[in-house]
Amino acid sequence: MLKTILKVVGVLVLLFGLLIGGTIFYIFGLNQKPRSGPALGHGIEQIADSIATTYYFEVKGGKVVLIDAGLDTTGAPILAALKAHGKTADDVEAIFITHAHTDHTGAVNVFKKAKVYAMKDEVGVAAGTQPYGSPLANIFAKTNPMPFKVTNPLSDQETIDVDGLKVTAYAVPGHTPGSGVYFADGVLFVGDAFSIGKNHKIRGPVYLFSTNAQEGIDSLAKLLKELEPRYKEIEFITSSHSGTLPGAEGLAALQEFVKEHASK
Repeated sequence: MLKTILKVVGVLVLLFGLLIGGTIFYIFGLNQKPRSGPALGHGIEQIADSIATTYYFEVKGGKVVLIDAGLDTTGAPILAALKAHGKTADDVEAIFITHAHTDHTGAVNVFKKAKVYAMKDEVGVAAGTQPYGSPLANIFAKTNPMPFKVTNPLSDQETIDVDGLKVTAYAVPGHTPGSGVYFADGVLFVGDAFSIGKNHKIRGPVYLFSTNAQEGIDSLAKLLKELEPRYKEIEFITSSHSGTLPGAEGLAALQEFVKEHASK
């Protein structure tokens, strides 16, 4: 009896390992490398934090705006970039969070003076009072293990002016309940709403890490409709873990993906 139980457990562990391994290969083996593709221009700096990317803008008055806050809870990569520009943590005016997974929010609490923006449906996820709801989170960490406060909740298509930098937020629920995409200075920052493959094709939110992957895909269909009046303004589309595409190419790839995978 014991041998049978051990065999069953062994098979389950093997299957789980294969599932995790396949997911890792899906994310890192088939996607572009982080921060690959054309430079974003406009003085936007891409800060490498292992697999994650934080985006740095300098705005009027010498203040700094960040999109996401990396994986490192000490904020070391971001602090090093600030230091290179003669800045400190106190110069960070605002942080726009695409979603509250810890590889995007690690250093939020380092920047005590920054306003923290995220979509209103992500507020509870960020605070750790609402579950992530993804298959892996239900096994390992149902709620955010590094909670933080969203000081400025955002609505779909809301535009914020931070010292001259205009940032428009778009709700794309599915990867997390309140995932968001930001458009600023000619660049569409999509977080993990989708990734970019080595073949420059769009790949949807990863099922194991997503609250509802199909909802995430359908959110991309809605996003395209909302962005349509601004297509010509989009110079680049950049994903946190899989680099950048020129705007026209990225929009065409996203349209193709949505046509194939969105709910009819």
